[in-house]
Order: sequence, then structure tokens, then C-alpha cells
Amino acid sequence: FSLSFWWCGMEEVVPFPSLPPNWTYAYSASVGKYVFWEHGAQHLTRTTHPLTMLQYSKLPPSAEGVIAAAISAVDVVEPWVVNAVASLISPQAVPRMTAVEQRALVKAAFQKLAVDIVESSGRRPSLVDIGQAELKALAIALGIESEVPLEHLISSLMAKVGSLQPFRGNVANGVGQADLVGHHNNQSTAVPATPPAPQPPQPRQSKRQLIAKLNEDFNNRVITKEQYDTAWASMFQEVKVQKAQEFGQVDPSLLAQQQRLKDEQFKMQQQREEQARQVAREQAAQEEKMREAAREQAAREQAAREQAAREQAAREQAAQEQAAREQAAREQAAREQAEREQQLQQLRELQQLQEEAQQQQQMLKEKNATRRREQEQQEQQERERQRRDEELRLRQSSAMPTHPDHPAFTTAIPEPASGQPEGAGFIPFYPHHSDPAPHLNQNSTQPAPGPRLNRNPPPPPSRPPNFGEAGIPELPKQLPPQLMTFTAPPLANGEYLSPPEGELVTKYSYNLKTGQWLKKQTRVRIDHFPFQEGTLRCVFYMKDFSEPKGPWQDYVAKISKDPDEPVAAYFQDVQMQALAGSYAEEFCQRGLPKLISYIPAAVIECHERIPSKPGGRVLFNVEPYMYGQFIKYTNNYGWINPGAPRHTPQAFSHFTWCMSQGTQLVIDVQGTTDHNNVDRYTDPQIHTARGQDNFGKADLREDGIKKFFETHQCNQICAQLQLSPGYHLTGRYEPPPRTPLHLSHLQGGPPPASPHSPT
Repeated sequence: FSLSFWWCGMEEVVPFPSLPPNWTYAYSASVGKYVFWEHGAQHLTRTTHPLTMLQYSKLPPSAEGVIAAAISAVDVVEPWVVNAVASLISPQAVPRMTAVEQRALVKAAFQKLAVDIVESSGRRPSLVDIGQAELKALAIALGIESEVPLEHLISSLMAKVGSLQPFRGNVANGVGQADLVGHHNNQSTAVPATPPAPQPPQPRQSKRQLIAKLNEDFNNRVITKEQYDTAWASMFQEVKVQKAQEFGQVDPSLLAQQQRLKDEQFKMQQQREEQARQVAREQAAQEEKMREAAREQAAREQAAREQAAREQAAREQAAQEQAAREQAAREQAAREQAEREQQLQQLRELQQLQEEAQQQQQMLKEKNATRRREQEQQEQQERERQRRDEELRLRQSSAMPTHPDHPAFTTAIPEPASGQPEGAGFIPFYPHHSDPAPHLNQNSTQPAPGPRLNRNPPPPPSRPPNFGEAGIPELPKQLPPQLMTFTAPPLANGEYLSPPEGELVTKYSYNLKTGQWLKKQTRVRIDHFPFQEGTLRCVFYMKDFSEPKGPWQDYVAKISKDPDEPVAAYFQDVQMQALAGSYAEEFCQRGLPKLISYIPAAVIECHERIPSKPGGRVLFNVEPYMYGQFIKYTNNYGWINPGAPRHTPQAFSHFTWCMSQGTQLVIDVQGTTDHNNVDRYTDPQIHTARGQDNFGKADLREDGIKKFFETHQCNQICAQLQLSPGYHLTGRYEPPPRTPLHLSHLQGGPPPASPHSPT
């Protein structure tokens, strides 16, 4: 603070008479009094004056000392303290200022106050020269009660600033040897008994500018406290030497002390620069180590990929060679059999002569026909095996891919082709229900209903499954009914309900047979509040206006409650449902009494809604609305619904394990039964064996698979499908022959051919 330095440059005003020759005095902060000693006998310090035999203390803190302490306190006090002081200084401007601007305002006001009282008084200012409002501001900044009488307020400020003197060194002979603040010699001239009031020196513009720059650097955190104190000590010493030279009292120790301070400051600067260079060298070495480790890791991964490719090629070549050997063996056996039959025929012709020739020729024709039928049957079986292997390969590759063309990372997806082929086991879905959400119809202005009551709210997320527990695990107890108030991310206008004309979205669908993601743009309307919720997701009514009017437009939209849900998880759920649907098609072609299918799912991306995080995407999993009683038959960890003991859901899960040759298990079977007595399932989970691609965080791998077989009991459907009991397969599973589906009894029909495109 510039004013503090101005007073330090003056000769100190002491409260005692001049000392005898060869006596010296100093102020001890530890005892709070002046101490005196004779030259050469500093170890014999005393607190009484050698002439008056009285003790003396420093004068009470001056006004600029209190202001300097308040300026230092502004940088460390809480923001609400700064706000209170700023409100006293400028109540109109404070509401529009930030915390940093308020601190700058308070410090500038205190500095201007110090300059004003010095210039107005012309002497060493006192606290009585400051107005009552300014005293209150100083008291709040220093943490002193301000609502007291004026005399009490001044006393509290003087006591507060006086208590801030630091304690230095150890105490020896009653005085701290290291806490003597400024030594003063009295060799040739004595200080007058009643020192005159100090006259302010002529202002030195360059010194003031230097002091102002130093304070500005310290307040702006350009220099540290240690650098600030060192610079102040150096400037103080320079002024002290200049004053001593002016009065002809040059002390060599002052010059030596000044030089020592400059040397220490230079040495500290060199040390800081060396430390910075050392830190830079260490950071460069650490970065080089990290780059080297990354290069080594990349080389190891590349070598592993090349080794895996070589092993795969070797396995494929070995399989081809084995197939060729088996084919050659069959052909050789066929030739040998033909030769034996020919020899037998010739022997019979010799024995039977001409009359049996015609009969033998007829037998040869029948054998040739039988051989052709057997060969055709073998070829048909071989083609069937190849088809199943190809479908298995597609199913095993349906886990979340990481190639750049996946819709979780890019939107460059071809438009869907019309007339996609359907599998032989595909069962069409014919909606047959009343409108569950008429307020979502296009151009409808009906308001959305309020939050709905969930009579069976889901339990909170439970602990991870204990894989050591035997038997069927129990579900957590149900909670009391509660309102479902969760909402999806809002639209740009702040509304949650889609506008009457619908909001523009991009719809992504997955074709398992081709492994392609398809997209199209459409308009949909999504409800304000959900009509059902689970532990992890909420379900909303939705209308898809790209479908024909009527029940074909009724959809449900599911969104995760977790705002940090990965984008890829939505697409993986659609792939998992498509994969489970392909298993259901295979299941229905085995002549079983019950038909099942999985509702086709898709992903929509809402472009008009605000994501919860900057740069995020608002996604929903959507599927046609399923009417009827929704029943959960199993979960992903061996639980079986005791209130719905069905054979089909359990047998279907067992069938997927055998059909995938022990690599995948479809569980968490749940859904409804429609008016055609067809089980319509949704939201499956797939457990995969070790070495297979993972299907999300609910894929419990072999632990979940083993838990299923621990609680599963094979039934009549398992026996009809010739399923191998237990976790371990006895060999390659060959399902029973396919039986054509007869779907003429299904009530309903395809939708009218009048879908409209989004505008």
C-alpha cells in the first residue's frame, strides 16, 4: 500500500526522550514494548529507558494501517462479506456486478479513502478523521461488529490491527532476538525528548508509480506473497538508506543489508526459474514415456490381431481339408459298393440266364433312383446346415459393433428399401385395440393428462446378484403406489408434449439378415408424462404419423432414466430384440402348439428436443403398442414367475441356447397374448458365453446362463425339440425338421396402403 510506504520512509516517531550516546533501541513484537541496550551488549537488553527508567509502547495504529489491513482482508474473506461492504459503498451498482468486480470496487474505494484523508489532514491521519460510514465498511471487512457506538468501533479497529503483529523468533532475556523490528543507533546525535511531527517529503513520482505497480501485481496474483514481501523490504531499505544519506547518518550495515536483500531476491528468482525448467524437463520425459508405452501397446495389439487372423485362417483351411477327405471317402465307398453290386449282378445273370435279365435291370433302376434320392436328401441337409451356420454367424455378430458406419456414431445410413423380405417363421402383428391416447392424434389440441399413478412402482436398483446363492432368487418387495412425474427432455419452446402437427424425428430400424441399419424421417407425437415405468426406463405413449391412421399409429417410446446412458445402448437393445425375434421364428417352425414372436423395435432421434448435456442426442426405443395383460415370465438371473407357470417361455430360452450351439441364451421373457392367441414378447436380454461379444451391462455371461439351468426344468416342449438337458451340450444340436406355418386363422390384415410422408 503506497501510503504505508510513505510513512515508513519517514523518521520514526517514538514516545520517549532521546537516549544517551552509544545506546540503541528497537521494538519487540513479542513483548509489545520498546527495548534498549548499550552498544556491544545486545544480550543485556532491557525494557526500561536508561534515563527515565520507564517502559514505552508503540503509538496506536494509524488510519492508513487500518485501511491497509482491510485491503489485505478483502482478498481472503467470503463473497458475502465483500457484497455487504460493496452495498455500503455503491448500493445501486452492486446487483449488476460479479464477485470479482465487487472485490475490485471495495479495494479501489479503500485506497481512495487512504489518499483522501492524508491529503486533507496534512499530518499522520487518525481514525477520527474517517467518517462513520467508512468506519463501518472497514469493520465489516475486518470481521468486527459494526453496529456499536463510534468510540467503541474505533477502539475495536485499533485493537484488531494491533493484534495482527506477527510473533517472530524465540525469547531470550525477555525479548525475542529475532523479533526486534528495526534497530536504531544513537551514536553522535540523540533523538529529541519530544520528537517533532514528521513533515511529509516532496512526492517522488517514480517511486509512487513503482509502489502502485507492485500493489497492482500483488492484487492481481501476478506475484506471490513472498515476492511481494521481498520487494517491499528492498524498497524500504532503499528509502532508509536515502534518508540516512540525506541526514549524513549513513550506516554501513544498512548498505550491506540492502545489498543482501538484492542478492537474496536475485537468488530466489534464479531458483524459481530452475524449478520451472526442472518441471518442464520432467513433464517432457513423462510425455515421452507415455508416447513410447502407447507405441508398444499398439504394436502388441497389432501382433495379436495378426496372430488371431493366422489362427482363424488355419482353422478354416483345416476344416476344408477335413470336408474334402470325408467327401473322397464317401465317393470311394460308393464306388466299392457299386462294384460289389455289379459283380453280384453278373453272377446272377450267369445263374439265371436270359429270363432274369429284365428283372435285374428293373432292380438296378430302382437302386439308382434310391441313390439319387439319398444324395438329394444329403445335399438338402447340407444346405440346411449351411443356412443355420450362416444365421448363427449373423446372430453372434449382432452385438454392438464399433465400425464407423454404426448409427450410434454416424447418420450416413441408406434409406429403407420397400418390400423387405420376411422369414418363413415371421408372424405378422395385427393391432386390435381402442385408442389408448386420443390426445396424441395429429392436429389434436386436447391437453395431455397429468402424472399417472403407478400402482406397482418398481423397486430401487438392487445389489449385484450373488452368484453363490442357490435356488430361485426372490424379487424385491413392491413399493406403495406413487405418481410418475418423470419427463423426457423438453422441446426447444420448453414444452414436453409434442406439437399438434408432430415433431420431426429420424427413425432407425435394423435388418438382421443383411446386418444393415436403415433410416427414414417421420413425424411423431410423444406424451408429456409416462404411463408406465421400470427400474431403469420410463414408457410414454407415442403416435407415428408415417403409419396409416388407426391402431397402426399407436406406439410406445422408452427412454432411460440415466442421463449418462450411452447412445450405443439404445441401438444395442434394438439389435438384441431383432436377434431374439429370429430365434422366435425358428422356434415357431418346429410344429409346436404355441406361436410366439417379438415385436419389431426401432430407435428414434428427436431433433427438436434439448439434450440433457451439451452435444448430446435425445433418443427413444420405440415399438408398436402391445395391448392386453403384460406378464413377466422370467428375469435375467434364474427367477421364474410363480403366478404364471408356462412351458413355452422356459422352453424357448432353452431352445436358443441349443440353437446357438451353446453361445447365446435369450432370457427375461415378458409380454402379452393378443387376440389371435399369439405370445407377443418384448425387451429381451441375451447372455453370451465366454469369448462372444457382450450384450450390455445386463449380460451376466456364464453366471447368468448357469443360474438359468439351475432353476430350469425341462418340459414336454423341450422333449419335442430334442433339447440337450443342462448347461453342457453333448454334441452339435440338430433341430427337428421344419413344419410350414398355417396363419390363415389369424384375425386382422395388413394396414391400408396410404402412409403419408413427413412434411
